Amino acid sequence: MLRSVNGLRLPAKIAGEDARHTLQVTEGVLELNGDGTYLCRTIATAAYMGLDEPFADTLKGSYTVLQAGAIELGHKGLKPDTVVTSGYQIAWPHSLRMAHAVFLYSK
Repeated sequence: MLRSVNGLRLPAKIAGEDARHTLQVTEGVLELNGDGTYLCRTIATAAYMGLDEPFADTLKGSYTVLQAGAIELGHKGLKPDTVVTSGYQIAWPHSLRMAHAVFLYSK
């Protein structure tokens, strides 16, 4: 389950690419499957100049355990992300629409 975004508990508001654009992340999940695939789904609302647009963002791909404390998450057409793990927590810096943040997942 997604626990925080940029250290903020959910719902978390994050800045977009300009001052008129924000995202409010309300929930999310990162599932690592035994076959080496993953599914990441994030539910949020984009706000731009007074207009709100709810949306769901889904990333799918494969993962590789690099070493204790590090996993590589690959997604089609993009450079893989190396993420830090600690116990049952995964901190994954990635983009969501026009914003970039650190998403913290845990059991």
